[in-house]
Order: sequence, then C-alpha cells, then structure tokens
Amino acid sequence: MNYQVIGKEQKLFGPYTVERLSAFAEAGKLRGNMILVDENGSKIYASNVVPSLMDHPTHGLNVPGETPTATNVTNTSSDDYVVIEPDDSPTPTTVSNSNSYVEITPDPITPKEPVWTMIGADGNSYGPYTKAELTSFISENRITPNTILTDEYGRQSQANSILSFGYQSQSYGNQGYGATSNYGGQYGAGQGYGRPNYVGNDSGTGTGAVLPLELRGLNWGAFFLHWIWGIPNKTYLAFLWFAIGWIMCFVLLFKGNEWAWQNRRFSSVEEFKEIQRQWTIWGIICFVFLELPAIIFFVIVPFIAMIGGMASSF
Repeated sequence: MNYQVIGKEQKLFGPYTVERLSAFAEAGKLRGNMILVDENGSKIYASNVVPSLMDHPTHGLNVPGETPTATNVTNTSSDDYVVIEPDDSPTPTTVSNSNSYVEITPDPITPKEPVWTMIGADGNSYGPYTKAELTSFISENRITPNTILTDEYGRQSQANSILSFGYQSQSYGNQGYGATSNYGGQYGAGQGYGRPNYVGNDSGTGTGAVLPLELRGLNWGAFFLHWIWGIPNKTYLAFLWFAIGWIMCFVLLFKGNEWAWQNRRFSSVEEFKEIQRQWTIWGIICFVFLELPAIIFFVIVPFIAMIGGMASSF
C-alpha cells in the first residue's frame, strides 16, 4: 500500500511506498508523530506504518478524529483525542471530553521533480525527462512547441504550455508541405521547419524527418561509394550516378546525411555516426585501391600518351 504525508499547511506529499518512507525516516525527514493518509483516505501515524519508527510513543495510537483501530487504545469515546506535541520526542496523553487537539505540523518532505514523456512522430513515447532536460532539447531541435508531452498522471499537453521557447510557433498551410499542420522550431537560417510531435529520433519517417544538428556535414562514404552506399541506406536517388556520374557524387557528398536520416531507421544519433563512419572508411579504401588505379590507368595514362603522341608529331 502507498501513503501520502501531510506536511506543513496541510499539504499532501507522495504517494510513497513503505520502503520510501523508511528511507525518509532513516534520513531524519520522517518522524513517528507525522500523519500519513492511506489509499482509503484514512489517517494514521507514521509510527504505525514504518518499522523503524514503531518505538515512537505514538505507535498503536490513532490520529485524533479517526476511527480507532489499534488494540491498545483503551478510551474510544468519539470526543476523546490523543494529543501529540509536534516535536522530536512527543508525549501522548488522553484528554477526556475535549473537542480540541494540538495540530501536528511536521517538516515537509520535498516532493520529487515532475517528469514528462514525449510522443514522437512514430507514435512511440520517449523519456521520462525533467523540465530542465526538455528545455535543453530546444536548442538541439529535438522538441518543438507542438510536441505532445504526457505527465505522470497521463495528462497530455503541448510543449509550449510547459516550456519557454523564446519564439512563436508558425502556422503553415498547404504550401508544398502536405496537409495543413502547425510548424515550429528553427532550422538552418532562421527558416520554420519541423512538424508536430517531432522528437530527436524521427529517422526513417520520410522527407519530414529533421536531421539533428550534430549530423549536418559531408558524407564521404556516399561520395566514394554512391549507388552502393544508397542501397542499404535506402537512398535510391544514388542510382542517378549511372546517368550523371561524378555530379551525383558531389550531390551525395552534401545531401547524403540528410537523405540517409530520412530514408533509413536508426536507433540513435550515435548509431548513425558509427554506420556512416564505416562507410567512409570503406569508401576511402575502395577509392585508393580500386577507383584511383582505374582513373590512372584508363584516364591519366591515355591522356599522357595522347599528349606525347601529339608532341612527337611536330
């Protein structure tokens, strides 16, 4: 069973398990005369729940006004109350025919920091994250004002109702982006991109996927291995290499990372980096030992021979 703790100003903290309450007691944050509320709404002294507090004078006694349940309570008149002095060593006494009692004001237990989960474009939940962690995602373009956040109680809200983005979400109609949607975030040179519910890893979800900032750069594996690289990375535009040759190599050099992120699912940014690093290594090896010798043998050598032949004809 879980219990809530009544703190100062009658505020409730928790709920907590008995194990968690025991930890509070060991840390000196919970005393035997502090009042707990169980799942049925009944009030009970902490000394009747937490094993390490059972030597407290309130053990076996009932909270004033609650229905007596302890077997060692001898006076059970409805207007009798147990008076507990709210200090570290209270002395319980029985007050007959009194309708007043001393209010217990225990030290409050600091409530745990609230957390939220993010619902991604793929419908999966990511997290939980604290507000500080979610705020750090803004500068990384991993969250937009329209991202759906779910708190610990299952309540959903948009991120802009919880976090401060510092800019306004823009609304775009059907301007080449597909159906009308709300877009927010800053991408590139101050242009509004992104999409609702975007989170850090939306790889493999198509042209709407936004490449994380740390992955923006050149893809040398795509440059050197072009259509071969395109097959496992599901970037079939790489087959244009057969039509336009080296021009496509330079296109892949600049667009390779973005296309791979959009077309293929990666479990994380780190996995993407490692896979593309391997492609770069094999691309350089193939270029040095296969493509470069072929260029020398079929292009440079014939060109030199042609120049030499032309020179000898004069």
